[in-house]
Amino acid sequence: MKKLTAMLLALLMLALPVMGMAASPAEMIEGAAAAGQPVHTAITFDSGTIPGLDAETAEIFNDVIDALGFTTDTQENQTNFAVQLSGTDVLTLAWATEGEDTYINSNLLGGTIAFNATEGDVIIDHLLKMAVDADMFTEDDVVEVKQAIEQLKAQVNTQVEAIDLESIDTAALLAAVEEIMQKVTVGEVTQQPKNSDPAASVITMKLTGEDVAKVYKVIFDVLKNVPQFTQALESADLTMNGEKVSAEEMIAKLPELADQIGSMIQGEIPVEIYLDEAGEPVYGVMSMTMKAEDEDGKEETITVDMDFARRTVDAGVTYAVTVRAEDTNDEGVSITVDVLETEELTTTNVGIASVENGVSEPVVTVSVLLEKDYGETESDESMTVDVVITDSDSGEEVSFKIEMDSEAEVLAEGGVLYEAEMALYILGMEEELFTINVEQLSGTAVDSIVTADAVRPGAMTEDEVAEYVNGDVMNAMMNTLMGLVQNLPASVLSLLMAE
Repeated sequence: MKKLTAMLLALLMLALPVMGMAASPAEMIEGAAAAGQPVHTAITFDSGTIPGLDAETAEIFNDVIDALGFTTDTQENQTNFAVQLSGTDVLTLAWATEGEDTYINSNLLGGTIAFNATEGDVIIDHLLKMAVDADMFTEDDVVEVKQAIEQLKAQVNTQVEAIDLESIDTAALLAAVEEIMQKVTVGEVTQQPKNSDPAASVITMKLTGEDVAKVYKVIFDVLKNVPQFTQALESADLTMNGEKVSAEEMIAKLPELADQIGSMIQGEIPVEIYLDEAGEPVYGVMSMTMKAEDEDGKEETITVDMDFARRTVDAGVTYAVTVRAEDTNDEGVSITVDVLETEELTTTNVGIASVENGVSEPVVTVSVLLEKDYGETESDESMTVDVVITDSDSGEEVSFKIEMDSEAEVLAEGGVLYEAEMALYILGMEEELFTINVEQLSGTAVDSIVTADAVRPGAMTEDEVAEYVNGDVMNAMMNTLMGLVQNLPASVLSLLMAE
């Protein structure tokens, strides 16, 4: 198993560290939620400097950003959501399930309604009939709306279906991997790789296009039975060999696609993975030659080289991955990932460059600096992400930076308090564009909205639903609108009154 793990780590670039996130602030609050604790989340914003705006417009934007906020409460079978203005809930929505019933509470409804699947269809029919009577919809519109609702139901049902990993037949995949593993040889290291930790053994293998096609076929055969995969295909604009295809047609053509991928590979793919005494990868190299067609349909040869190295230095452990793809004209792309990890700090640099005439010109560079102080009951983290995007033709640069500080602690009563602040900077600005503040607290539940007093529109007649909508719901919506207006910032109200 270690040999297989080492090979996959190197080939799939998964040999990079997990960056020590096991006890990060985010994972502390996520752990509380996973343990079944209810979680309250509050998100607020602080305005910064928005370039290009005059003083009056900037004031309005800043006031709106400062006034806006969101809260959520998540617990078993219920979620509460609220939009805030100036610290007041101006729009609320909560939903819960119990048995076959769904409960919805909102200030737009003036209370709680409940319905089951059958009643939900009745409610939709009543509302659509009201829309037709009010000349808002035609009968053709009703047909289209119902079709759209059925499609939405199907998508939602697909999304909520969990993938039962135990039910997936992995026998074919294991057989394909076992066949490939027959090509693996393990030997002693005769020459130590450069710029890596010492190696004790080396794994070598030579893959072919047929090997790759077999693995793809097995993977495709598994994926076609996964609802989320099918849904993704259905929502995508699919083409194969330049022709538009449906999701069903694409699934039927997946084996053909696997063969095409395999046929693109020329010759063998030599792979070498060097392992240390513990059986962990410290160095790896792979090269591959492929033939494909460019956008004009002309055949071209592409060479892909990859290498990975892990090296222990005085400061910590470094990881380096380089992938370079070039055609016969010395044009292509290169990707580099460099990581330095210590107990307190992880620095990651990612570079994506275009290759022309063998020379790499940076297109995207990303720098991630992570300072960490993790503990069992208290945890702190500070992260800075710098991104620079360069136009390969003009050389113009667009940059942005994200700074995020977070901390979490386990409270005496057993809950977890998580606080984070994220600031966004663009175009080299010294002042932030805006700041997002997040506070999460676990352990305190909100009142359930499940009640026997809930209104059941699905059990009403069409006239009763019309009376309920035109009475209670309309009054609730007017009150919600008044509350929203009353909590708008003064600068926004002045603008609205002036108009």
